[in-house]
Amino acid sequence: SKSFSKTLTTDGGANSYPLCIFSSGNSSDGSNPVYVAPYNAVLYRFAIWTNDSAYARYYLPVAYKLTIGSNNTLRGCLWDAVENTVLLRTTKSGSVTYLKSTFLHEDASGNDYAELDFHAAVPAELQTKYETISSTFAVAHPDRDITGMTVEKDRATGIVTATVSFTYGVSGDNDILYIVWDTEDKGETLAAWGDNYYCAGEVADDATGATVALPAGKYPLVFRAFLMTPRALDCDSFTEYLLSDGTSYIETDWKHIKGDVYAIKFLAPTQPAGGRLFGCGYSSSAQTSTVEAYISGGKYRIAVDGPSAVAFGSSGYTHLNAAAENVISTFCYDSKTGVTSAEYSGSEHLTTEVVGTYTAEQNSYLDIFTSRRTRTGNSPGYMPENSRFYSFKISHRTEAESDPVLCHYYIPALKDGEYGVWDAVENEFTSAPSSNKFKSVDETGEIFSSVPFSAVSVPEELRQKWFDSTVVSDVACLPMEGTIISIR
Repeated sequence: SKSFSKTLTTDGGANSYPLCIFSSGNSSDGSNPVYVAPYNAVLYRFAIWTNDSAYARYYLPVAYKLTIGSNNTLRGCLWDAVENTVLLRTTKSGSVTYLKSTFLHEDASGNDYAELDFHAAVPAELQTKYETISSTFAVAHPDRDITGMTVEKDRATGIVTATVSFTYGVSGDNDILYIVWDTEDKGETLAAWGDNYYCAGEVADDATGATVALPAGKYPLVFRAFLMTPRALDCDSFTEYLLSDGTSYIETDWKHIKGDVYAIKFLAPTQPAGGRLFGCGYSSSAQTSTVEAYISGGKYRIAVDGPSAVAFGSSGYTHLNAAAENVISTFCYDSKTGVTSAEYSGSEHLTTEVVGTYTAEQNSYLDIFTSRRTRTGNSPGYMPENSRFYSFKISHRTEAESDPVLCHYYIPALKDGEYGVWDAVENEFTSAPSSNKFKSVDETGEIFSSVPFSAVSVPEELRQKWFDSTVVSDVACLPMEGTIISIR
């Protein structure tokens, strides 16, 4: 049985007693409440209006951390959204004010109360004064919506700017904003707009608008904005790359089959002697075949072996031009067409060779940054320490002329404190084996920075696959280029 009191100004009468909530006070300081509400009575809110219908007070239940002496505890009390004050029940003894017992901060079952949405609990006319601190409540509007969109063009520079306004998002979510355009409205599905889109990046949950300067180019008249909410993914965050300790690798659940196409993006600080980029290894007991990509003697090599393999080149392998060191590179092998290529970022260097096709099917699983069963035995060849892993793509084509179908797309990620890879096709996280972990810090000893979902290095169609919900703006159009005049 608890009560609160607050003295309100009346018409000036001599007996202006406090107004009490959950009781009826009968003393000048509210210290002697009567008719107190019973145990487990529930208070939701208490509002007081003035004659002009404006709120004089708007009390809401809050959990308030209160320090009394050495005790630091949560107390159930009321917060006034008009005055931004916490209302606690007190009593006086002489000149000293004492805190009296407060409301329970647990429900009837002994559980902490669920947090309410700030924007749902507080009347809209009282929210504006707290807009700058709304994020401190860790809550936001549950039904985010785009409330407006305009586009305009700077005639001098040709730059088109889109201004989008929206309501608050769900606490903790960072929606992704897309601007799309075409000669006519393509509707409320992002994929229908084809390649005519620009990803403006993440929008914080407490943001209510964004101004986006679109990349230089010619734009038609029709525009829309999309707010996309990523769904729950099987990882906690993303990183730009994984860093090897010299024995780090990933085990996949993929077995090589005829027609597979591989592409790995990496950086090797030095040219390793036999460092494996990826591979399915040879097992003498199972008499299975090998397909491996590795670096040896300054060359990229594709090796095949085994009773059903096609041995091409010298000793069953072929090699490309000298491998670059300390440069981000992409190495590809198409087992259907036999095309092997290596591309180095930051330069025009691209080397391609057509080698024999690999037809054998594999019984062992593919590894990234090693091949646990090698052509010459069972000793794995690892990439050297501080080698970087950026991505690994596995596709498959049934015919040499057909487009490959994407099967897996692995990128660096973090889950439960473990660094590994997230598959953007299947939404599955794979960590490294317990004794072959990737480093938890970068080359300078710093913790890896997180990469937002809007910037992870995956094809756009894969990113859009993992959105939970979409909010679409109305159509916006560029104003006409000229000015209407009267001609006579």
